[in-house]
Amino acid sequence: MRDPAGRDLSQIAALCKDEGARLIAVGLPLNVDGTEGPAAAAARAYGKALCAATGLEVAFVDERYTSMEADERLRETLRDPRERRRRVDSAAAALILRTFLDHGPTP
Repeated sequence: MRDPAGRDLSQIAALCKDEGARLIAVGLPLNVDGTEGPAAAAARAYGKALCAATGLEVAFVDERYTSMEADERLRETLRDPRERRRRVDSAAAALILRTFLDHGPTP
């Protein structure tokens, strides 16, 4: 869980309510071989906390290689490596959402 005090959970819950969200997609950092390790367990725990805080269903999405792909895509438009590093997480999140919309949740 990113914020043990729960501040991000309350902010996400408020945002979901304001925007009328019906589901939350969460990246699931699987190992290269598709198995779940400690990072995936932490993501599942965070998803459970999100579900409790928002009352919404949480769908997990395989996020393997999304940061690498996001960086490659950003290289096409951004020459400054500092700017790419600043934007890579947002770009990876967009790829996770696109994966969910195209293929649905990871089992």
